[in-house]
Amino acid sequence: MKRLCKFFASLCVMLMLGITIFSGQSWGSNACSGLVLSKGATVDIATGVFPGIVHDGNRIVISYASGNDLYVRPYDTQFNPLAAATRITNVGNVTDHKHIFFQGYHYITYSTIADKDLYLIKLDTGFNQVGTTVTVTANSTTTFSNDMLLGQDSTHLITGQFRPSDKNGGQSSGHLIKRYDADLNYIAPDIVANAFAHTNTASIGLIRDMIYIVAPSTPIQGGQVRTQRNLLLLRFDKTTWAAKDSTAITLVDSNSMTHANDGDGIWMSTGLTYDTGNACMFVGHTFSNGAGGSDGGDIYLRVFDGNTLTQTYSEVMVSSTSANRVHFLLGDNTLYAVYDENAVIKALKYTLTYAKTSKLTGSDFNNDGKTDVLLQNSQTWIKYNIHGIFRVVP
Repeated sequence: MKRLCKFFASLCVMLMLGITIFSGQSWGSNACSGLVLSKGATVDIATGVFPGIVHDGNRIVISYASGNDLYVRPYDTQFNPLAAATRITNVGNVTDHKHIFFQGYHYITYSTIADKDLYLIKLDTGFNQVGTTVTVTANSTTTFSNDMLLGQDSTHLITGQFRPSDKNGGQSSGHLIKRYDADLNYIAPDIVANAFAHTNTASIGLIRDMIYIVAPSTPIQGGQVRTQRNLLLLRFDKTTWAAKDSTAITLVDSNSMTHANDGDGIWMSTGLTYDTGNACMFVGHTFSNGAGGSDGGDIYLRVFDGNTLTQTYSEVMVSSTSANRVHFLLGDNTLYAVYDENAVIKALKYTLTYAKTSKLTGSDFNNDGKTDVLLQNSQTWIKYNIHGIFRVVP
């Protein structure tokens, strides 16, 4: 008790002297830049396309389309199946879908042939449908239902349909957002998220208490080919959907990449997850193979510092002319990924190791003219001990 009193008394003195005290959260950029990724083997999951991956609190669940219906199947962390696949639709015309696990239930939105209809369903952890199927849109003339968005703002479900300029009187291309409560009741009004023009095949996430949308830009002027696109981050207030930035944030300048043919370009930025403790954002996208005339190509994995949004790591995680639609799941210092290639659902994982970063004690790390004191938490390794001595934790 005396030692604790001495510790807190020392903290009070430091505060009175104007000494800055940092927590580990401020060390996110160091942890992210020191990240080491160890890639595992690729596993074939099923015959199908349009994969999704979530964790239901007990197991990984992978969803996919096969024979124009949707299936889900549980797996362990080594991608060993734990039960047979369950068919969750019986309509025979499903194309794309998105899948999240929210407040104890699976939520899946799916589109159908013709790219005009979008539906939303809720499943329990036994994959039984709860309630009726909700029609998000039917026979739409202003949006595309494929490559939809599905996320949450901590209270509501969020669906997004791409809203192109040419179908909306020349307005900026963006997404039409519709919200639902956990029982699939619609929450008015519709929201048009087009503060900054972007294209389809985006991803969405609730990150740092904001809505993040990662999307390809519209084709850039004067590009190497007509389909050259940058990779953008669009941030919105999770309640009002007001844009949080004055311009879109360019995550990847496509001039750094070689585009040989029309059709080449950044596309399908469907992989998005965020490590809050280490302030690392993981993004996955394809680089479409224009010569092949499809959306597929190489799949890139990119890591961004969550504080500065600078790229700290990138690699071609799948070298291919036809890989597509990567989705991520993050848990227990492991990044899980699923994608489809030549009508086969594939999965792989990375083990994440965050290198410990040490600095000399007694320094002014943030250049504010005051000596900084760093206290240990889950991501800080310089510790103030209760005798008033600083030491680096091994």
